[in-house]
Amino acid sequence: MSAWLVHALVTTLLWGVWAFFMTFIPTLGFFLAVVPPALLALVTHGWQLTLVVFVGFLVIYIVTGGLRSGRFVGRRLNLSPLVILLSSVVGSIFGIGQMFAAKRGWEWNFKFHFGPYLAIAGIVAMFWGRQIVGWYLR
Repeated sequence: MSAWLVHALVTTLLWGVWAFFMTFIPTLGFFLAVVPPALLALVTHGWQLTLVVFVGFLVIYIVTGGLRSGRFVGRRLNLSPLVILLSSVVGSIFGIGQMFAAKRGWEWNFKFHFGPYLAIAGIVAMFWGRQIVGWYLR
């Protein structure tokens, strides 16, 4: 292997370890994890690679954060991972709907609560959980 390849692998490994530890810091962890490698990419390779680094970190952070949080909540509350997944999806859909409604200036005198979404997800998981998981794992 060339020296450049070894250096690139070691640097990537170090940034990965850095990002791993920084994601345990609430709220600021993502930014503390992404800023140093993004700045290094900007200085050494330009804005295109900086964008790739940022989007890569964002995708990895969202996927691993969602899996880690879902697994933790599921174990802590003794719920099926499917219930957690479905309630997150339904909550996200209604959250996006509320965001657009707020942007348009609609005034609603009630708030959406998480409980009904969890109940719906629980009912779906009870009746169709095995079929959904089987379809998903195909």
